[in-house]
Amino acid sequence: MFAYTADGHCYVSKQPSNAAEMHRMIQAFEVQDVGCIRYKGSNRVVQIKLVACGEAEQCDQLDGDLVALSKEVAADRALQATAIATTASAPAPAPVTPSALGTGRAWWRFWD
Repeated sequence: MFAYTADGHCYVSKQPSNAAEMHRMIQAFEVQDVGCIRYKGSNRVVQIKLVACGEAEQCDQLDGDLVALSKEVAADRALQATAIATTASAPAPAPVTPSALGTGRAWWRFWD
């Protein structure tokens, strides 16, 4: 779906024509480094998919409701990133020992 010019610039050489190609094109939006792939169309399904994966800024013709939704998606992603960073830096919980349970015996020895 992409091709290169003689000077090394890439461009969309074929528009997606089925669901599999559309999926691959959305994935290309998600992994692009410099934001050079743009969506200039007005197909609402494509726009919604791009908003959902956090690539709304690559759409040239978003309606107001999708702009608002893209802000919500961005806020959700920021919260998730914060939660992941917080969880990754939190100390591991202490192991549970029989004395911590207050019984003085292993948890699986319930018949004693």
